[in-house]
Amino acid sequence: MVKSVKKIEKEEANTSKNDYKNREKTINFTDEVKKFISPSHVSTNPYELESASGDLTSIAFYHYKFRKKYLASHIVRPADTEELSHLIKICRDNSIPVTIRAAGTSCFSSATPTKGGAIIDVRRLNKINNIDLDKMTVKCGAGISWLNLIEHLVDYGLAPKCYPTSFKTSCVCGFIATPGTAGIGVPKYGSMKESIISLVLVQPDGKIIEISRDSKGEIALDDIIGTCGIYGAIAEVELSLTTLKTSLEIIGYGFSDIKDAVKLYFTLKNELQYKPFFLSISEQNFEKYSHITFPEQDWFVWAVYYDDPEENSKSISAVRDIASKLNGIDVDKTYLKEKWRDIGEAEIGIGRSCRNLLFQEYWIPDQNLTDFIDEYVKKSKKYEFLTAIYTIGGVKGWSRIKVFGLTDISNSREFFAIKAFLHELSVKVFSQGDRVYTVGVVNTFYFLKYRPKEIEKRKALKDKLDPENLFNSYRIVESKMKFWRISLMFTTAKFLYKIFH
Repeated sequence: MVKSVKKIEKEEANTSKNDYKNREKTINFTDEVKKFISPSHVSTNPYELESASGDLTSIAFYHYKFRKKYLASHIVRPADTEELSHLIKICRDNSIPVTIRAAGTSCFSSATPTKGGAIIDVRRLNKINNIDLDKMTVKCGAGISWLNLIEHLVDYGLAPKCYPTSFKTSCVCGFIATPGTAGIGVPKYGSMKESIISLVLVQPDGKIIEISRDSKGEIALDDIIGTCGIYGAIAEVELSLTTLKTSLEIIGYGFSDIKDAVKLYFTLKNELQYKPFFLSISEQNFEKYSHITFPEQDWFVWAVYYDDPEENSKSISAVRDIASKLNGIDVDKTYLKEKWRDIGEAEIGIGRSCRNLLFQEYWIPDQNLTDFIDEYVKKSKKYEFLTAIYTIGGVKGWSRIKVFGLTDISNSREFFAIKAFLHELSVKVFSQGDRVYTVGVVNTFYFLKYRPKEIEKRKALKDKLDPENLFNSYRIVESKMKFWRISLMFTTAKFLYKIFH
């Protein structure tokens, strides 16, 4: 039925009123914030808003509509904890949604707005507050980049115990807000949680609290790590450190049989006295698509040992003995050095082989690793698109597996088929009690489907701290993406791929 002229005029008038109110609210908020934060760090520039309203995620517009529909209205960069607290309180008082952002290196929309509002960029919280040489600890702003922290600690003969492979660009708080259980240093020193002595959190109401390993309050470290900031913004961190070592050795072997490769990987990860600083297992496709030169064998295991010369010598000798019994083929040292030098770009480098890089990360118990890789190989053979797999050693008993699909962005059927392939693997992982590694806006629907008890507990705390649900919404405890709709879409995509490919 055609709308009457009067009805249309009324709707237009209401829209104009709402637009005017929103503009007025935006101006008032901007003026209020500029009273205590330098105007140069309060932006409504549309180009900045577009850029900061996403992360490294290749968000497909077909069902992840957040980036444009929920574009932020402001980017604000507080300089310290007090400014951060005051800013968050103003947002709360004005019912303005908040998204906390650091370097934006997540690939699962961890820093993507879902309700518009203000993006709070914490990268100016980057000061070194204190270094205790006797206790080997550092207190720093949560927005400091790992690279800057590492370079600063070198002057004191100290180093972080663990950090992500994206350390050249990512920030300290990002590794805390995402799992922080796999990466450089983790096999040797443990997860990010084990390095944290305490942290300062600004709650969604602006209240500043300190949380330590022994905190007995309503929020614990386990509520902060891996939950994408739904309970507040991390402002400061105190970390335990290690000393700089004098020797770094890299060793790698190629295998034709995945079982032999996995045996070496498990031995290095779980059985040898001296643990590797970094450990990885990958198939040839990953090496081929991410590097110009690559080993000839189908599977590749490599480890980095970072310690004193004597301990490293013992470790390398032990690795050689074990690898020789498993028919491992030595990989050229030059290649290994290049891999370590380019560790931060390896996963992005694979994108050179395609025009649209798709991937998913899985968190798998070591006892399920071989079965998962077998399932990956079996399922990937059903399709003709290019795939690759890459595994990083995590905390004891666990590994992070990253599966890539490579396609041309113009080939929509192949694009959706790859998404369906990754979805199949995700369903298998959750059905056997495992999980995906990183959540963010993307992947939350899996948790709602398969981890209802965990979600119920987290949602109760979220509702208590953030009753208006303004803070980093649509992560962990709620999703706009319905599992059944995603499953139906991917089932259809798989069907169409088989028919028309």
